[in-house]
Amino acid sequence: MLVGLVIAAAWAEDPSGARPGLGPPVLTWSPVVQLVGGVSAPADADTRLFASGRVGIEAERKVLTARLSVRATTAWGPDAEGRGAVTLGEAWARYRPPISSALGAELTLGVQPLEFDGGVLVGDDDAWRTAELPLAARAQLRAVPWTVDIVSAYAPGAAAREAEVGRTTPFSGHEAHLVRVAAGRDHADTAWEVSGLVLALPRAEPDTARPWTVGSSGGVQLRRIRLGADAYLQPTGTDLAWFGELRAGWAFGDEARVVLWGGGDLLSGGPTPAFRRPLADRRARLGWLGRFDDEGARGGDGAADAWLRLDATLAPQLRTQLAAHHLWDGAGGALGPELDATVAWYWSPLAALRLAAGWAPTSLTPAARAEAVIDVSL
Repeated sequence: MLVGLVIAAAWAEDPSGARPGLGPPVLTWSPVVQLVGGVSAPADADTRLFASGRVGIEAERKVLTARLSVRATTAWGPDAEGRGAVTLGEAWARYRPPISSALGAELTLGVQPLEFDGGVLVGDDDAWRTAELPLAARAQLRAVPWTVDIVSAYAPGAAAREAEVGRTTPFSGHEAHLVRVAAGRDHADTAWEVSGLVLALPRAEPDTARPWTVGSSGGVQLRRIRLGADAYLQPTGTDLAWFGELRAGWAFGDEARVVLWGGGDLLSGGPTPAFRRPLADRRARLGWLGRFDDEGARGGDGAADAWLRLDATLAPQLRTQLAAHHLWDGAGGALGPELDATVAWYWSPLAALRLAAGWAPTSLTPAARAEAVIDVSL
C-alpha cells in the first residue's frame, strides 16, 4: 500500500503548483555513459591494454528518479585474457519527497554507486572502473547545514578479477553498514565542512571479528587558505589499524584558479592490522602508492607519503592536476617517488573527458599507467 501511495504521488498532476516539487507530469530522459580505456605497464608484468564501460539511461519524473545500465570489462595482454561479457551495471530507483529548500530526504534502493567526501564507499579504485557496484539501501536526511546518511550494502559474491581492470571488492559476498553525519557552510570568503562516520566492514573470515571503522574528515577555507585533515581507526579485536592525513593549500588569486597543496599521509603497520580504506578515491594506485590501497601494508610496516599537488583551472572547461609523492615504509626506509597527472575537459555540466597518467620507479622497471575516462550523467 505504501509503495502504491508513493508511486501515485509521483505521477499525480498538480497544475496549480501548490505543492513544491509537484507540477505537470514531465518525464525527462538522459544518457548514462562511462567508458574507461588505457594502457598499463606494471613493474612486475608485461604491458596490458584494458577497457571497461557502463551504458544506460536515467529517467526522472518529479519525485522519482530511476537508472538502468549494463557494464562490460575486457583486457588484452600476455597474462590477461580478453573478456567482454555484458552484465548489470546499475539498477536503482530514488524517491525524493518535496519538503522545503532547508529540509530534504531521499531513499535510494538498488544496485548503485556509494560516494561520499569525493570517494567511493567500501570499494577499491578498480571496482569503480569496472562498474561492479553493490546492492544497497541508502537513506539521506538533510536539515541545513546537517546531512545524515544511513547505508546498508551487499555485494553478491563477484569472482576475483585477474586483469588490471580490477580485483574482488573488499566486501564481495558480504554486507557493510554505514552511518555518516556531515555539516558545512559555503560563503564567498569562508567555508567549512566536517563529517564523521561509523562503518561496519565484512569479516575477513566467517569466525573472525567484524572490523569497524570510525573516522572523521574536515576542511576549512579562509580567503586563500585551505586546511584539511582526515583520521580513521579500525579496531579489530586486540589490534588497531589507523590512517591519517594532513593537508594545506594556498589559492593564487581570489578566483582560486590555481591552488597549491601540500600534505602527508600515514598508514599503520604491525603484525596483523589490515587497514581498509573506507573511501577509495577513484584513482589507480601505481607502485608505492598501492600501499595505501585496500591491499596495501597488510601485516607490514605501514607507509608514509609526503606530497605536493597543483590544481589549476586553465579555462572554464579545462582543469588539470599535477602531483608528486615521496614514500617511506613504516620503519623509515625510503621507497621512492611517484608522479601523476590528470587533465579533465568538461564539455557540458554532465559530461567530461579525463586523461590520467602516472609513473613510479618501483623496481628496476618503472610502473606506469595512462587512461582516458568519459563520463556522461554520472
